[in-house]
This record gives sequence, structure tokens and C-alpha cells, in this order.
Amino acid sequence: MSVAETKKISFLLSLFSSCIFFLHLTIFLLTLIQVAKQETVDKVIDIVTRQLASEIGSVHPHSKFQDLGADSLDQVNNIYLFVIRT
Repeated sequence: MSVAETKKISFLLSLFSSCIFFLHLTIFLLTLIQVAKQETVDKVIDIVTRQLASEIGSVHPHSKFQDLGADSLDQVNNIYLFVIRT
């Protein structure tokens, strides 16, 4: 392997390493952005509680639609309402 080829490989590995670093950084920043405000969480809980006729207090931020008795149509409808109301 020539010196030029070695330098190219070294450069590409360095570039790849930088891309991986920025990918991890981007994922981290997106995770921070997705941390919802309490107001948004309250709106979502209200929507789900009303749509599924759940008891107040039975829906919490980590509830799963399936555990609340929602079928796939309920899930699509709730997502549509989230987009409209939040």
C-alpha cells in the first residue's frame, strides 16, 4: 500500500469518526428538544382521557395505548388530535 493510499484511508477514517460524533451529538440534541413541557403533557393526557373515556387519573405520561384499551383506529385518531391541538 502506498503512502498516498494510507493517507486517503486515514482521512476517510477520520471523516467517518467525525460523522459518527456529529450523529451522536444530533441524537442527543433531538432528545433534549423532545423533552415535553408539562403543559403539552397535560394536553395529551386530556385528549387521551376524553377520547378513550378513561377515568381521570388513569392516564399518565408513560401509558401505552394498548394498555388503555385503544385499537389502531383510536391510536390514529389520537395522533391526529395531538397534531391539531398541540
